Amino acid sequence: MNRYQFSFLNKAQAAHVLPELFDILYYNMSKITPAEKDCEADRAEWLEAVLPAIQKAPRQILLMHEGDMLAGYLQYYVNNGVFMVEEIQLKPAYQRTLLLHRLCRFLATVIPADTGYIEAFAHPKNVISQAIQRSLGMELVGTEENGTLHFRGNCQILFDRFLK
Repeated sequence: MNRYQFSFLNKAQAAHVLPELFDILYYNMSKITPAEKDCEADRAEWLEAVLPAIQKAPRQILLMHEGDMLAGYLQYYVNNGVFMVEEIQLKPAYQRTLLLHRLCRFLATVIPADTGYIEAFAHPKNVISQAIQRSLGMELVGTEENGTLHFRGNCQILFDRFLK
């Protein structure tokens, strides 16, 4: 029996779920870099940006649960053969567990087979995220103006690793 379950966010319920997702993001990122604003100001700004964006057709949020407990989420879209990971956040209790492995196995079954690349970004201070992306076969392909690191890898090679 798989102890982790994955489900797509019901976009009609996004306004009720997004605040909890923000809490995970805020907690994790506060360990990497201090926030410039207080939590409530950051929450309002994030919700103002994410709520309308998630309503667009290609964007998805995949919720990760262990039983009734929300363990994390993945915000992504697939466009023009690219699987773009916009955000992946796991609660601390689920980091360094099999959840990421199970997530990759699940994604290999739902991301279109003709998707050529996986791309994601990492904060320059987030060395753990960078290490995970490299371990998944992704390479640094650029740096954004704000210093964010851009990684890219072959989607099918990655998923093949998890389907064996």
